Amino acid sequence: MSPSEIGGYRVYYGTSSGTYLDSIEAGTATSVLVSDLNLPANDTYYVSVTVFTDGGLESGRSNELEIHVR
Repeated sequence: MSPSEIGGYRVYYGTSSGTYLDSIEAGTATSVLVSDLNLPANDTYYVSVTVFTDGGLESGRSNELEIHVR
């Protein structure tokens, strides 16, 4: 996929590794705010990102990022 074909990014997230129960489309932004997670202290979230075309084709997921909430 060339940069001119990128329609946006989708961020998948969840509380179990490899299991993403929610996602948010970030458009072509390089940052995204996910609110209302209701996280308890010392909880962990797992995140993976894909890129998609305007035509609806979506890439495979990126390597998983583990986020620890303090």
